[in-house]
Amino acid sequence: MKLSGSVAALFVAVLIHTVAIGQQSAVLRSVDVYGTNLFSGDEVAREYKADVDAIAAAFATFPSNSELAGRSMQRIESALKSRAEFAYFNIGVTFSPPPDNGLYLMIDVVEKKDAARRMPFHAEPAKEQTDPGGLIAKWAEYQEKVFQLMFSGTPLLVTKCPVLHCLAPFDIPEFAPYLPIFNSGARLHEKDLYEIVKSDKNSDHRAMALFLLAHTNNAKKLLPVLGFAIHDPSDNVRNNAMRVMMTIAQSDPNREYPVKEVITALEFPSADDRNKSAYVLATLVKSRRYRDTINQQAVPALLKLLRLRQANNHDPAYEILKDLSGENFGDRDYTAWESWAAKRRTVHR
Repeated sequence: MKLSGSVAALFVAVLIHTVAIGQQSAVLRSVDVYGTNLFSGDEVAREYKADVDAIAAAFATFPSNSELAGRSMQRIESALKSRAEFAYFNIGVTFSPPPDNGLYLMIDVVEKKDAARRMPFHAEPAKEQTDPGGLIAKWAEYQEKVFQLMFSGTPLLVTKCPVLHCLAPFDIPEFAPYLPIFNSGARLHEKDLYEIVKSDKNSDHRAMALFLLAHTNNAKKLLPVLGFAIHDPSDNVRNNAMRVMMTIAQSDPNREYPVKEVITALEFPSADDRNKSAYVLATLVKSRRYRDTINQQAVPALLKLLRLRQANNHDPAYEILKDLSGENFGDRDYTAWESWAAKRRTVHR
C-alpha cells in the first residue's frame, strides 16, 4: 500500500529522527485533533485504540513499518469521515527529540462550512515551465544528497547561512560545490524562477524554485512572492515559503512582511502550515511594526494552538502570547489565558 504524499513526507522525518537516536524506542505522548468539535483527540485515542497503538508501534523504532501505519491510518480516516463531510483530512505523526523522545499524532480536518475561510488557496497552476539552466534538476540532486546524509546520521545544523535560507550547511564538502551554482544560477534565471513559483503546474518545481530564489539575496523582491505562495494549493510550497520567511525574519524582523497572510495561515489545514506561520510571528511580534497587528488579529487562533499538545504548534503560540501579554501564565493554564484575552478584547473595543 502506498502512503499519501503527506504521510510519505512524514516518513522521511521518521527516518531522520530514528537514525539519529539509534534503536531507542519513541513513545506516543498524545493524539490531537484540530479543526472540528465533532470528535476530540482523547476520543480518537480511546475509540480507535488498537489502530492508534499500531501507528505508534510502527513509527516507534527504525526501520518504521509504513505499511502497518498506513493501514491503521486509513481505518481511522474512514471511520471519522463517516461522521461528517470534510473538505480536508490528514493524519500525521511528529517527534519530539530526546529526552522527551515522544510521538505526537495529529488529525487535521477542515469542515466544509470552514473551507473558504481556512483554505483560501489559489487555483492549481496549469502551465508547464521549462527548467531554467537545469537549476531545478540540480536542486533536486542536491536535496537528495541532503536527505542521504541525514539518513546516515550526520547532523546538518546550519550555524551560518550566506544566503536568505539554507536547507543544509554549505561548508560540508558534499554541498560546497552547489553554493556558487545556485547563487549564480538564481540571479541569472531570477525572472524564470519567479514565473515557476506563480504558474508551473508541478508543485515540486514551485517549492524548489522558492528555495532557489533565496539565493538571489533580494529579500525586498522575494517577500511579496512568499506572501503569494502562502496561498498556494500545495502544502509543500506553503511550507517552503514560510521556511524562507522564517530565516529572513530572524535576520531582520523590520522588513516589509506579508503579516496578514502569515496570520491567516495560523488556521490553515496542515499542522506544518500552522507551525511555520507561528514561528514567523514569534519573531515578528518583537518588532513594533507588527506587534499591534498580531495582537489585534492573531490571538483567537493562538489560543486554539495553545490547547494542542503537539509541541511545534503549541510552543510558538505560547511564546507569542507571553510576549503580547507580558504575563507568565502556565502554558496549560487555559482559563488564565482566556481571561486575559477577554480583558484585552474589552480594552480594544
